Amino acid sequence: NPCGAVGTGVDGAITDADITAFRYLLIESDSLPLDLQLALYQRMRLPVAAIVHSGGKSVHAWVKLDCPTLDKYKEVSSRILASLKPFGIDQANKNCSRLTRLPGAFRQIGHSDEGLQQLLWLNPNAAALSDDALIRFEETLKFPAIEERPLLAVAKASLERYEHMRANVGKLGI
Repeated sequence: NPCGAVGTGVDGAITDADITAFRYLLIESDSLPLDLQLALYQRMRLPVAAIVHSGGKSVHAWVKLDCPTLDKYKEVSSRILASLKPFGIDQANKNCSRLTRLPGAFRQIGHSDEGLQQLLWLNPNAAALSDDALIRFEETLKFPAIEERPLLAVAKASLERYEHMRANVGKLGI
């Protein structure tokens, strides 16, 4: 999201007050394997403008919002992140001032392989998320298509199984 030349935060840090347009929500997960992150982004039916490998454990998806105000941005981003929480999406990215490295930047801390941030997919013509599209997105996570199980139910069951396994590490059969 575009911001002023100098941040108003401590030591010039960018804050939400410095953002001049509320264009994108950054979504990512450090807990899911990269291939599952990509599969989730492909399936979630949100207007993703870009997908960028972070040079670390995550793939960043830039969801096109184009919100008119900070309050609207907070409302929409909170709804999206709450819907994606059961899938392991990082809930800390609710701030419009959340920054990400651009493709070609090198990640020094927490990098994997060469640590280079890479553009994986670009859709410069992504339409901004409408209120109707947000409702449809939320519903697709709750209700199944004719031939499949509800994605939300599958994710919750998987997380419950994982938590059970973590709680019983070292016990026979786990």
